[in-house]
Amino acid sequence: MIDRLVLEADAAQNARRYPDAERLVKQALALEPDHGRALTVLAQIEAKTGRQAEAIARFHSILEKDPFGFDAVFWLSVLYRGAGNHGEAVRFAQQAIELRPLEAHVQSNLGLCFLAVHDLDKAVTAFERSKQLNPRIPMNLHHLGMAYQLQGRDHDSIAAFEQALRLAPNMPETLAALGQALLNRVDTEGAIRCAERLLTLNPKSASAHLLLASALIAQGRAPDAEAHIDLALALDPNGANGQAMLGLRYQALGRLDEANQRFKNSARLRPEQGFAYCAFMRNHRVTDEDAEMVAEMESLVGAGKVPARGLSYLHFGLGKAYEDLKHYEQAMAHFDEANRLAYRLRFGEASFDRDKYAKTFDWTIKTFSKEFLESYRHEGLETDCPIFIVGMMRSGTTLVEQILSSHPLVNARGELPFWMQRRQSVMAVGETKLDVNRLRQVAETYFEFIHHLGPEAPHLTDKMPDNFLLLGLIHLAFPNCKIVHTIRNPVDTCISIYTTPNRTAVEYANNKDNIVFAYEQYRRLMAHWRNVIPADRLLDLRYEELISDRDAVTRRLIGFCGLEWDEACLHPEDNERTVATPSVWQVRQPVYSTSVERWRKYEPWLGAFAKLR
Repeated sequence: MIDRLVLEADAAQNARRYPDAERLVKQALALEPDHGRALTVLAQIEAKTGRQAEAIARFHSILEKDPFGFDAVFWLSVLYRGAGNHGEAVRFAQQAIELRPLEAHVQSNLGLCFLAVHDLDKAVTAFERSKQLNPRIPMNLHHLGMAYQLQGRDHDSIAAFEQALRLAPNMPETLAALGQALLNRVDTEGAIRCAERLLTLNPKSASAHLLLASALIAQGRAPDAEAHIDLALALDPNGANGQAMLGLRYQALGRLDEANQRFKNSARLRPEQGFAYCAFMRNHRVTDEDAEMVAEMESLVGAGKVPARGLSYLHFGLGKAYEDLKHYEQAMAHFDEANRLAYRLRFGEASFDRDKYAKTFDWTIKTFSKEFLESYRHEGLETDCPIFIVGMMRSGTTLVEQILSSHPLVNARGELPFWMQRRQSVMAVGETKLDVNRLRQVAETYFEFIHHLGPEAPHLTDKMPDNFLLLGLIHLAFPNCKIVHTIRNPVDTCISIYTTPNRTAVEYANNKDNIVFAYEQYRRLMAHWRNVIPADRLLDLRYEELISDRDAVTRRLIGFCGLEWDEACLHPEDNERTVATPSVWQVRQPVYSTSVERWRKYEPWLGAFAKLR
C-alpha cells in the first residue's frame, strides 16, 4: 500500500497536482516515516511549491542516510543554484555527474551551475556533452547558445539557437537570443524576422520591441524605431535595455543631459551589461566629479564576474574616462584590453586574412581603370541629388555630413549599407564586365530608397565611410553626383578606430597591426580613385584644415556641392537632425581642435601605429 501511495503521489506531482501529491505522500509517511522514496517525493514537492529551505533541509537529511542518493544530490544542486549559493551548487552538480555521467539533463545542470559563476569554458563543455548524449533537448541547445554568446562565439551561438528552434519553433527566449546574435553579426534582416516572430507570439514583449528598434536603427531607420522604443518603455518602464535605448535616442537628438540620466539608470539596473557605463563616459567630458562612477566600473572589472561583451564595454568606457582625466598610460591599458576582448568576441581564434583583403583592392584598382569607367560612363542616372561622403572610419565623415545637412537644401540620410549589400549583384569581385542592366536597376532602387527614408530635399547625403571601396560603381551609377572624401591624420585616424567600440564587426579593427594594414590599403585605393574619377566629382577634404580654417574650407565644400552659401553651415552643432554614430557627442559640440594630433598623448604606447607618423 505504501509503494502504491508513493507512486500515486509521484504521478500527481509530475502532473503538477501538488496538493494531491502532498496529501498522498504524507499518508505514506504516516505509515512508514523513514520511507526513502516518499521523503524524496515530499522534498521535490516542497522545492516545486516555493519551500526551498524545507526542501534543502529534507534532502540533506536524506543524504545522511544515503550518501549516494542521486535525487538528493541533483536536487540540492538545483536548489542551491536557485538560492544563489553557487559554490554548493557546483559541488553537488559535480557529485551528480559522478553518479550519472551519461544523463543529458545532469550534464546540462552542471553547465547551468558553471554559467552562474561565469566559468564559460566549463559551462560550454558540459552543455556540449549534454548535446552529445541527447541532441534533441531544445532548452539545452538554448543554454549552449547562450554560453557561446557570452564567450563571443556568435557564429556558434546562432547555430545552437537555430537547432533549438527547429525542435521548438516558438521558444521566446531562444528567438530573442538568436535575434541579438544576428544583430551582433550585422544581420539586421534576420534580427527583424526574430523580433517580428516574437511580437506575433507576444505583442506585449518589451524585449521584442527593443530588438526590433535596435535592428531598425542599425539599418538607418531611426524614425521607424522610435515607436517600438516607446512601446517597450511603456511595457517595462524600468527595464535596463529600454533605459539604454532611450538614452541612445536622446543622444541622437542632441538631448545629452537626458541621455546621460538614462544611461545612469540603465547602469544601476543592470551593471554587468557594461554598455550603459561606456555610453555615459563617451557622452560627456569626464571630470573628477565622475570619480564615483569610474570607481564602480573599476570594481566591476576587478570582480571578474562580468561577461566578456560587458567587460569590453567597461574597458572602452574606462579608457575614455582616463583619457579625459589625462591618465594616458591607464587609458591605453584599458583600450588594449577592450580591443583584445572585442576581437575575441567578434572573430574568436580567426585571424584577419590580409592577403584576401588586399586582393580585393588589387582587383578594384585593376578593374576600374579610367578606360573602364569611360566605357560605361553613360549607363547611370543623370541626377545629382545624392552627395556621397566617404573616408576611413573615424576620419570626420560625421562632421562633414552635419555641416552639409545644416544647409536648407540638404537632408542627411546617415550611414546606409545599401551599396555594400548590393555590390555583388552588380559586379562581384573577380569579374571583368559590368552588368549594365543590373547597375541601372540598383541605381533606381537606391534613388527610391533614399527618398523614402525621410524629408525630401534637392540633395540627400549618404555617409558610409567604407563606400570608398565602391566609388567606381557609385560613380558609374550616378556620374553627376559629388563625392566628398574626408582625410585625417593617419595616426589620429587609427587611434580613433582603436579607441572606439564599433557597432558592427569591422574585420581589421581591434588590432593595431591590422588597422595599419587596412589603412595602407585604403590609402592606395584612394590614390587610384583620384586618377580615374574627374576632379569636379571627387573632393579631398582634410579634417585638420576644416578645424583650423573652418570658414574657407566649409565654403569650398559647399561650393563643390553646387550649393549657394548659407551661414548655418558654420554652426553644425546647432543642427537638430538625428545622429546615430559613435561621433554623436562630438558633433553636438562647436567645432573643436582637441582631436587634432591626439596621437601625441599616446606616443609611448603607439605600437604599430607609429609606422604612420
